[in-house]
Amino acid sequence: MPGTCAALAGIILATMPPGQWSSGIFIDTLRTNGLPYVLALVAALDWALYSNLSRRWAGGAGAGAVPLFMVITALVMVPLALLQPVDEVRWSARLILELVYLGLFPTALAYAFWEAAMRRGNLLLVANLSFFIPLMSAAIAAFYLHTAPRVELWLGCALVSAGAWICHSSLSDPNEARRRG
Repeated sequence: MPGTCAALAGIILATMPPGQWSSGIFIDTLRTNGLPYVLALVAALDWALYSNLSRRWAGGAGAGAVPLFMVITALVMVPLALLQPVDEVRWSARLILELVYLGLFPTALAYAFWEAAMRRGNLLLVANLSFFIPLMSAAIAAFYLHTAPRVELWLGCALVSAGAWICHSSLSDPNEARRRG
């Protein structure tokens, strides 16, 4: 529970507008627009189950279908996005190329590498390194978007990473750590 609470606090801290946090605003946001939060929770649970069950069921077998699914999804969704009338988006050749690139390369490669690591890698090492993904993604986004993230974002990312580490350490076998150490 402490790790889950720390991670949840990090998510809330990172996503709430500065100076606007209150339990009333949070509950009102969930009430009026709760579907994205429910879908994010379902996706997180699905991804955790998929990551663990694919290792158990596939063993050390080759790559699964996730990278191919990501490529096909990118090729289908980008044209569909172009058809949507969105006032805030100014479509350009550069934006389309960036979307295609993001769908095909880092996203598909990330899923392919994650799947390979979960199937054939050292789960303890993979889990420990994955705790820093929120910090790395925030740093990369800040660099690419030429923005200076708020302190709350960095603290939120650190809380998510700390919460994940606390959850992981609460589940690890203390006898195994002594044998390695």
